[in-house]
Amino acid sequence: CVCVCVCVCVCVHCFLGDRLFFCMSRWWNGYPRAYLKSAPGIEHRHLNVAVAVGGWGATAFQHFVLDVLPKLALVYDLLASETWKQANVTLVTNLGRSPAPRWFLEQLGLWDRTLPMMGWPVKAKFIYRADLALYPDYEPAPILFRKARHGVHPRGVMLPIQKALGVFEEVRQDRIVMLFRGGRRSLDRQHQDQIWNLVVNFFEDYNERTGKQLSVVKFAFSTRENARDLFRRAIAMIGPHGGAFSNMVFARPGTKIIEFVPMSDFAMSNTTERTSKYCYYGLSQACGHEYWFVRPRNFDFNRGGMKIPLDDLHQILKKTFVSPQPPSS
Repeated sequence: CVCVCVCVCVCVHCFLGDRLFFCMSRWWNGYPRAYLKSAPGIEHRHLNVAVAVGGWGATAFQHFVLDVLPKLALVYDLLASETWKQANVTLVTNLGRSPAPRWFLEQLGLWDRTLPMMGWPVKAKFIYRADLALYPDYEPAPILFRKARHGVHPRGVMLPIQKALGVFEEVRQDRIVMLFRGGRRSLDRQHQDQIWNLVVNFFEDYNERTGKQLSVVKFAFSTRENARDLFRRAIAMIGPHGGAFSNMVFARPGTKIIEFVPMSDFAMSNTTERTSKYCYYGLSQACGHEYWFVRPRNFDFNRGGMKIPLDDLHQILKKTFVSPQPPSS
C-alpha cells in the first residue's frame, strides 16, 4: 500500500513587493519558486486567478500525460465548472510546439482558458502576475522501495480526466495491445518475435477454453483519435518501458499493464540506473489499472537488444487471465 498526500499550494498576491515574485513557470517537484524580478521593464501580464500545472519535458505527449494530467486532475472538476468559468480562472501549463497538449486541453474543454507556461524568468519575454495562484501537486512524495518517489499518484485520481476523454463510453473490450518500440530502447528483434508468438498462442488457447474473442494487436500510432479508440478497447497493454504506455490514460480502469522494466533494481545501491523510473506504475495507479512488471535480463535506457525471461511473462499471463472454474458439485 502506498500512501500519497494531496497538496494544493495557494499563493496570494503572487508579486511580493518590488523585487520578488512567484514563478508560474516550469518547476521540478511542483513547488512554486520565488525569483528576483528580471530585467527592468519586462512586460507583466495580469491574471486574476491562475492554476499553474507543469512538469519536466511536458510538451511531449508522454510527459504531458505523466506530469501534467495527474496534477490537473486534482482541480479539473472545479476548472470545468461554470463557477470557475465565470470567475475567469486561467490554466497556465506546458504547451510548446507539440500538438499533444492542445489536443488534450481541447478534449477537456480548457483550451480557450489556457496560457503557455514560460521558461526561466530571467530569459522570458514577459511574466504573469496573478492575485491568486494554485499549484496542485502530491506532497510529500510517497515512499516506494525505501525511497521518496515523485510521480506515484493516488489511485483513481485520473477518473475525472478519463471521463472527459470519453474512456467510459460503452465499447467492447477485446484487445491485447502490444507496445513494441524501435530505436535504442528496443527489444532484441528475434526475441520480440518470440514474445509475440507466446502472447498470440496464449490467447488463442485462452479463447478456445473460455469462448471469448480477444485479439492480439500491435500498436502503431496514426492519430490521437485512433489511439483513443484502440486503447478504450484494451484489456491489457504489454511491452518494454516506453512512451506508448502513456496511452493507458485512454484505457478503462482495471486494464492489465505488463511493463518490461527492472522496477526493484532501481532501489539498489551501486546500480547504473538509480533514477526514479516508476512513472508508468504511478500512472497506472492514477488511472485505476492493474500493474505488473517483468524484469529484463538486460536493460539499458540508451541501448536496445532487451531480452526478458519468457517464462516470467507466461506466468503473469496465467495469473491475470484465469479461466472460469466449473461450479463444484
